[in-house]
Amino acid sequence: GASIIVATPGRLVDHINRKTIKLKSCDYLVLDEADEMLNMGFIDDIKEVLTHIDSKSQMTFFSATMPKAILDLSESFLKKPQMVKLSQKSLASGRIDQVYYEVAPRQKKDLLIQLLKIHNDQQIMVFCNTKRMVDELAEALQKEKISVLSLHGDMKQDQRTVVMRQFKRGSASTLVATDVAARGIDVNDMDLVINFDLPQELEYYVHRIGRTGRAGRNGQAISLV
Repeated sequence: GASIIVATPGRLVDHINRKTIKLKSCDYLVLDEADEMLNMGFIDDIKEVLTHIDSKSQMTFFSATMPKAILDLSESFLKKPQMVKLSQKSLASGRIDQVYYEVAPRQKKDLLIQLLKIHNDQQIMVFCNTKRMVDELAEALQKEKISVLSLHGDMKQDQRTVVMRQFKRGSASTLVATDVAARGIDVNDMDLVINFDLPQELEYYVHRIGRTGRAGRNGQAISLV
């Protein structure tokens, strides 16, 4: 009875096996964050789902990167696929002021604390590369009386939902997160993004700073190098 179904691959396979959902009448299928799905080990579930989609359905894959596994999946399940790529020039928004500070590793936390106190009236997102660093930073900021929330992959989905609801309501001015936990976050009025750790891939950098400067507004991104 639903027009649109949004699901994780594993849960969708579960419904297929229990015959509580039939996908033969599905007109469109969208696989979002395809590269992350593969990295997280969902490839078998994804293939299982795709075998239940009618051959007349239109399928679309969205992916920040194009590893061989994604291309192989496209060749196997898509009919005469067309690839639409974002040019490098359009990756970073011109509305985002991007700056960096050179800093010794042992002084990064002190610099971050200074930056957060300078921008204390703004909504700020701080990115780290590891869950451990997210926890360490959150603890350090709390000791400095900075209102902070944390988000990482070890947290259950309901916990993440509560954190995001609190952040949107303004319960805390700062959110410290990893890339995986932050994907798909919908916050329209982020004032500042800080890269405490530089990401390993250019695409992740673009994802991060894209949290600010939305809806025609100017944004700011700071990286600690």
